[in-house]
Amino acid sequence: MPDSEQINQELKTLIGVKEAKNLEEYWIGSVGKTLYEKFISTYSKKMWQVSDNQSIDTFNWSPKGIALKEGSRAAWDTAISGYPYAENGYDNYFSISTEGTKVLLNTQITSYDITQKRVRFNDTWHSFDVIINTISPDILFEECYGQLPFIGRDFHKIVLPQEFAFPENVYFLYYANSEQFTRLVEYKKFTRHRSKNTLIGMEIPSLNGKHYPLPISTEIEKARKYRELM
Repeated sequence: MPDSEQINQELKTLIGVKEAKNLEEYWIGSVGKTLYEKFISTYSKKMWQVSDNQSIDTFNWSPKGIALKEGSRAAWDTAISGYPYAENGYDNYFSISTEGTKVLLNTQITSYDITQKRVRFNDTWHSFDVIINTISPDILFEECYGQLPFIGRDFHKIVLPQEFAFPENVYFLYYANSEQFTRLVEYKKFTRHRSKNTLIGMEIPSLNGKHYPLPISTEIEKARKYRELM
């Protein structure tokens, strides 16, 4: 990098993260101001749709480990990514779990009574032995503590007429500048699907869907109160 001398000087005088109170302080304390501005600042703002990284006050949730290290150039070298080889993906797992049961598709629940373990759909209350909730709990409890904020994604799918597009062993490409998108993913690297073409997914942060809960301590506390209700 043209500013490598400045970067190295900052790395020699890192203040550490012990006193960090927000994401900006955490990363400047980890890698210095120059690398923070290059790789973290803009990416985080578009990832979480915030104007100031200091508003993100929980910052140790990422599973990818320390930012700078010796040895392998792999960014995430301690994890194993698994995907079923079957052409129908995970369908067989769901077939086992629903064997002998009645599955209602395209059914909208209009009311909840979690205490009595019943839900209302098709204008009728239905009782169950067990209810498993996979939606945001603020919806389940009619936002009695307020709405839980999430960041969603707009997904754009790109099919290219070649077997692979990314370099070997590269599954993701991350973009830390002013592009609207945060990353591209080549799905064949996961699925091991064989084809003369490849599928690239482009991810643009948006409010479309509830994919990533905001890592802000007040919202985490709100989520804890909802979990206690459940």
